[in-house]
Amino acid sequence: KCDRNALPAPSRTTRAVELPQTNTERELADIWQRVLHVDAVGRDDDFFTLGGHSLLATQANAQANLHWSISLPLRALFDERTLARCATAIDAALAQRDARNGQQDTASAIDALLGELETQ
Repeated sequence: KCDRNALPAPSRTTRAVELPQTNTERELADIWQRVLHVDAVGRDDDFFTLGGHSLLATQANAQANLHWSISLPLRALFDERTLARCATAIDAALAQRDARNGQQDTASAIDALLGELETQ
């Protein structure tokens, strides 16, 4: 066990945040801010360093999949971790989806998401 009284008080430092540059980055930053309850998310911020964990990652992934009507696997967030890299993965999934069969309807995206959640 950890004696919390023996730990030093947390220090709040101001950090430089590189603002999201693309629409995907901005929209994903909004999702992360809601899920993580943080004020700002920069391009190079790591989801897990900002306080994320597996349950919050599941929420963020589900919200992103519904927002963009894609079925990006949860593993992508664990592999990519930063906002910019996750946004790039989303853009790639969108391009692949559009190239594969035009526009995918929302019902199909929800079915795919539910199917992925059932296999986990």
